[in-house]
Amino acid sequence: MGTQAERIEREALQLSREERGHLATVLIASLDDDDGTDDPGVVQRAWDEEFRRRLDDYDSGRTQSIPHAEVSAELRRIVDGG
Repeated sequence: MGTQAERIEREALQLSREERGHLATVLIASLDDDDGTDDPGVVQRAWDEEFRRRLDDYDSGRTQSIPHAEVSAELRRIVDGG
């Protein structure tokens, strides 16, 4: 039999996508308790706010999108060292 963490991992992988996402949010939030935000809802609200801010910037023209092909090519260039 494996460790408790291995058992929990096996069981967690049997959860639905939504349940795994919630569990991941809770676990990640538990690592960030230095700032006093143990509540995973705080993290989700912060991401929601950031998403809305970025979408508003895009919709208003303050930012522009970059085509996926350009981003991928640039990342390949950086990773390949060229």
